[in-house]
Amino acid sequence: MFVSDKKILTEVRTKDNDFGAGATWLPGGHVENGESSKEALLREIEEEFCIKPVDYYWLCQKPWYKNNERYLIDYYVCTKWEGNMIAKEAEKLIWLTYSEIEKLDEDVDKAAFKEYIDLEKHMTDMATQTNVNINDFSDFVLYKGFTFYITNGVYHPNYDSVFLAENIRSYKEDTVLDLGTGCGFFGIILSRKVKKILSVDKYKKALVCAQYNATLNKCVEKIEFRQSDLFSEINEKFDLIISDPPQVPSDTKITFGNDVIETAVDGGTDGRKILDVLIKQSKDHLNKNGRIQIYHTSLANIDKTLVGFRDNGLDPEITAVREGPFGRTTREKFMYYKRLGINVEYKFGVPMQRYYIVTAWNR
Repeated sequence: MFVSDKKILTEVRTKDNDFGAGATWLPGGHVENGESSKEALLREIEEEFCIKPVDYYWLCQKPWYKNNERYLIDYYVCTKWEGNMIAKEAEKLIWLTYSEIEKLDEDVDKAAFKEYIDLEKHMTDMATQTNVNINDFSDFVLYKGFTFYITNGVYHPNYDSVFLAENIRSYKEDTVLDLGTGCGFFGIILSRKVKKILSVDKYKKALVCAQYNATLNKCVEKIEFRQSDLFSEINEKFDLIISDPPQVPSDTKITFGNDVIETAVDGGTDGRKILDVLIKQSKDHLNKNGRIQIYHTSLANIDKTLVGFRDNGLDPEITAVREGPFGRTTREKFMYYKRLGINVEYKFGVPMQRYYIVTAWNR
């Protein structure tokens, strides 16, 4: 879906096309075996229009029924591109205004068109509240019916986020602190399960992204957003604290070219720069019988964390365990881990680490 100056590009299919001959559709293509929808998008745009997308993002997915077959269409929006657009496969290209939606021949295209118009209106309404420009988005995440747009420079939820999310112990009357919210992942997925959530982050950019996603997922009334460096601006107590703290041990600064993402990953020389703060201060922010749940890697000394929680008046237990191979950042630091004396296990010659969910109770 190409958008420019309040118009959306459509194509008229050639009359000899076996698929939609002569019809007016939104431009599209098919996904080859082994391709992601994003890879197919870039390939098809180059093949059909001889241009390169610059600013684009995923909009929605719609089922489509054609010739007794069912398809799933991923719709993307492209607002900026490089090169001169050429119609290599279509009969002709037509720019439609928003009021000309009925000129599209497929109901599924009309539905996606309408969804874009609604999103644009929503973004306009939110602009003064959140300072988000939709062109700031670099990626998206779909998780159990929730959609998360990730703005440039905000930490992208990944396997550790999902592992923690799948092992959260929450109850209907819980008050929750989402500590280091990033794009709002944990607070938003808990919004349908608990009473109230406070989502905090050190960086305003992350809070803007999180507030946008809360509005998008229709749960903003359940969540309060606040700028805070860990517990620095928090005086309340909670039934549940959730955190996925940075804990990659590193002898040098971990560099991604963005201080927000670097902070979300870099755990200091022993991986415990943030972990030790959580251990020491979390009890002061937990109600009686409240608990803190954190993601933990074997690279950051799980035994020290369990002892630390006990020494600070909490009752910790490991409530989930799994293992996986080193990621890119940890592979680059492998020799440093050996110098630290970290025991690295191997499986089929691949260095592995264990991942834990630690739950510490304020009994």
